[in-house]
Amino acid sequence: MKRKIHIVFLFMVFGFVVNAQEVRYEIDSLLHLYNGNNRTTRILLQLGSTFSIRNADSAFMFSEMAYAEAIKTNDVKSMAEATFYSGYAKYILNRTDSSLIYFAEAEKLFTSQKDTFGIVKSVEKIGSVYYSQANYTKSAEAFMQELKLGEESDNMEVQASALNNLALIYQSDNDLETAIVQYRRALDLFEKLGNMRGKALSLVNIGEVHKIQKNFTEAINNYRAAERLCIEFDIKDILPYCQTNIGEVLIHSGDELNAEKNVLAAIKGFTEQNNHIGLAESYNNLGEIDLSRKRYADAVKNFEQSNKYAQKIAYSANIKENYKFLAVAHEKLGNFRQAYDFQKRASTLQDSLSELKNAQIINQLKLNYESEKKDRKIELQEITIEKQSNRLVLLLVTVILFVVFIVVVFILNRTKTSAYKKLVRKNLEIIKSEEELKVAQKQLNMLVSESNKHIVTPILMPEDSNLNPLPEQILVTEVLDEHKEERRQIIPEAEKELFLKEMERLINEQKIFLQKDISINKIAELLQTNSLYTSHLINTHFGMNFNNV
Repeated sequence: MKRKIHIVFLFMVFGFVVNAQEVRYEIDSLLHLYNGNNRTTRILLQLGSTFSIRNADSAFMFSEMAYAEAIKTNDVKSMAEATFYSGYAKYILNRTDSSLIYFAEAEKLFTSQKDTFGIVKSVEKIGSVYYSQANYTKSAEAFMQELKLGEESDNMEVQASALNNLALIYQSDNDLETAIVQYRRALDLFEKLGNMRGKALSLVNIGEVHKIQKNFTEAINNYRAAERLCIEFDIKDILPYCQTNIGEVLIHSGDELNAEKNVLAAIKGFTEQNNHIGLAESYNNLGEIDLSRKRYADAVKNFEQSNKYAQKIAYSANIKENYKFLAVAHEKLGNFRQAYDFQKRASTLQDSLSELKNAQIINQLKLNYESEKKDRKIELQEITIEKQSNRLVLLLVTVILFVVFIVVVFILNRTKTSAYKKLVRKNLEIIKSEEELKVAQKQLNMLVSESNKHIVTPILMPEDSNLNPLPEQILVTEVLDEHKEERRQIIPEAEKELFLKEMERLINEQKIFLQKDISINKIAELLQTNSLYTSHLINTHFGMNFNNV
C-alpha cells in the first residue's frame, strides 16, 4: 500500500510554518529587511502570517488589508510581503491559479526593491504551486531559477533548499536515483552550514525515497537519524514527521505495536503545533494500523478524524484515500450501504480530481495564452513607442539641420554682400584715382607743353648798361613775366609756405649761401623739389633771382 504524502514533504521542503514558534520565525525571516514606520501595516502582516496555516481566509483578509495600508504610504517592500502572504493563503485554500498570480506579482515587487531573499521565496512558492498542479516542467524551471539565485548570491542555504526542491521533482517523476543524489547534495550543504534543521529535513526526504523503493531498512535508518537530530537540537516541527513516517515503515515491516507508538507520538506533536496537514496524515496512518490489526471500528474513527482535518485545508488526495479506507472498514463491519456510499464518494472525488486537473491544465494554457498576448501587446506598444521616438528624433534632427542650413546661408549671404560692397567701393576708389591721375597727367602735360613753348633764354645786359632794351627784349621780358605768373599759380599756398620755411632755415641756420658750390639745383634737391619751383620761390618771395641772392 503506497502512501501519498508528498504534499506533507512539500510543505516541509518549502519551509512553511506549522506551529506558533515557527510562525514567529517565518515573520522574522520575511520581515528581516522591513524598515517601514507604518505600525498598522506591520501588525497586519504579522496577522496574515500567523493565520496562514490555521485560517487561510483570515490570513488572506489581513494580507489584503496590509497591502491597502502599504499603498497609502507607497511602501513597496510591505506591498511585496502582503502580496506574498495573499498568495500563500490562496495556496493553502487550494486556489492555485490565484496563488500563482500573487506570487508572480510579489516576485516583481521584490525585484524592484532588489530584495534577493524575497525573490527567492517568491520563486520557490511559484515552483511549489506548479508542483501541486503536477506541472513538473514549470516547477523545475522555478527551482532551477532558485538554485541560480543561490549560486549568484553565494548563499549555500538557498542552494540546498533548491536542490531539495529539484529532488522532489525527480522523485515525483519516478527518477528516484537522481532524486537521492540531489537530496544528498542538499544534505552536504546543510552539514557545511551547520543547519541541523535542513539536515534533518534532507534525511527525511532521503528516507521517503527509500520507502517508495520499498527499501525499508534504509528508509527507517534515515528517519531515525533525522529523529535523533530533532531531539538533540529541539527541532519540534520536523520531529512529528519523523515519527509518523517511522510508524508507516513499521506497518509495512509488520511491527504494528511500535508503529502505533510512533504515530501516536506524532499526533501529539502535530496537535501541539495545530498542524492540520500532519494530523490528517497521522490519523490516516493510525487508521491503517487499526485495519491491519482488524480493529475496524477504531479504524473508522481514525479515518473520520483524518478526514475532518483534511477537509479543513481542502486536502483532496487525503480525503479520497480516507473514503477508500472507510469503504473497506465499513465493508468489514458489514455496513455495506455505508461502504457503498464511501466508495461512491471516493469515485466521485476521483472524477472531480480528474476534472480539476483538466481544469487546471486548461487554466494554465489560458494563463499562458493571456500572458503571451499581454507580452505581445506590450511588445507592440514598445515597438510603436520606439517608432514614434525615432520619428520624433528624425524630425528634431531635420529641424536642427534646416536651422543650421538657414544660418549658414544667411552668414554666407552677409559675407558675400559685405565683400561685394567692399569690392564696389574699391573699384570706385580705383576709378576715381584713375580719373584724378588722368587729370593730373593732362595738367602736367599741358604745363610741360606750355613751359617748353614759352621759356626762352633771356638776353642779359650789364647792370650798368644804360641802354634801352630792344623791342625783341621787351617781348621776351613780357613773356617771362607772364610765365612767372603761371608758375606762381602752380604751387599751392600751403606747400609754398612749407618750402619758404625750409628755405629760410637753410639760409639762416645752415648758411648755404656761404658754400662755394651752391647752385639752384642743389637748393632744389635740399627742398626736395625741382629747380623751376625753387627759382620761382626765390623770385616771388625775395624779389630777385638766384644769382642776386
